Amino acid sequence: MKKIKVLIFNDHPVLLEMVEAFKESVSCEVITNNFYKALSFEDERILLVFSTNVIGSNERLMNFIKKIKEKNKVFNKSYAGIIVNSENELYTKTLAQQVVFLLNQQGLSFIGQPMVEIIKDFKNYITWQKLHEDKTLKAIAKIQVVKLAERLYNFKLEQKKSPKILVLHASSYQTSNTLMLWNMIKEYLDGYDINEIEIEDGKIIDCSGCPFETCQHFAQKKSCYYGGVIVDDVLPAIEACDYFVWICPNYNDSISAKLMAVINRMTVLYRRISLKDKTMFAVIISGNSGSDSVAKHLISALNLNKGFILPPEFSIMSIANDSGEIAYVEGIREKAKKFAEKMKEY
Repeated sequence: MKKIKVLIFNDHPVLLEMVEAFKESVSCEVITNNFYKALSFEDERILLVFSTNVIGSNERLMNFIKKIKEKNKVFNKSYAGIIVNSENELYTKTLAQQVVFLLNQQGLSFIGQPMVEIIKDFKNYITWQKLHEDKTLKAIAKIQVVKLAERLYNFKLEQKKSPKILVLHASSYQTSNTLMLWNMIKEYLDGYDINEIEIEDGKIIDCSGCPFETCQHFAQKKSCYYGGVIVDDVLPAIEACDYFVWICPNYNDSISAKLMAVINRMTVLYRRISLKDKTMFAVIISGNSGSDSVAKHLISALNLNKGFILPPEFSIMSIANDSGEIAYVEGIREKAKKFAEKMKEY
């Protein structure tokens, strides 16, 4: 098996110590400069290791991404993970979202739950000590880093000949631009097993944040404290699917409240099964701008958090304002066709 290519963008002592933690269990090649020249980009396993600066960015990393963008989509069949640290309690997630979004647009895939983050004094692992009372916070962080490296090293996508596709939307009108774009895509998925679920008004209650023990209790019973359509229809459909397509109009640069409630309620399923063998896609429409904000919201909630695989260019995005306007966007049907073909090829 190929070595993991470990790209270290900062010589921060914490990051270097974390990399040393998995060198014995995972075959890897550490690269600290000339990243673009050193990487072949074809069928690789790539671990990006970086810190945030005082304004939540990383100039060296962003320059690397800029060069990649100039080359255009060079990560064929490659998958990545991330180790990111910050000298305070901020920026790890926001920088990770940005990095994943930008590189995914250039064709890089990410395994489910691809990120280990380390904030000042390892405080983000305090709750983990409840399960590892005999270990320091740093030791717990190292455990997570080793697990990530091993998962990335051993990751192999199992392609399915006839994937089951779950489509989730909260659009009650067929003139919804986002739903219309999905229907264009669906025309090129004839013969596929597609299950579409509409999250209707008044049919879903958001998560109230039950104690861990309560949530775990209901998870074991394949249920949830609030029950309802989530337990009866949505969670079983998620468990059964291979591909999960999110139909997301832009609501104040985020997804709709009803879809966010689904993500929140999904925790009870996440406690019972792994979602790391399921792949996510998204159809995103904005009235004027901000589709990238919605995409990053989905990346954070579903890939970084819940663990869905992020395929290359996971989202199709467009601008349409007036009802039905998407049908008249130049080149949109060809774009829909290419997106459907990408889903079939993955």
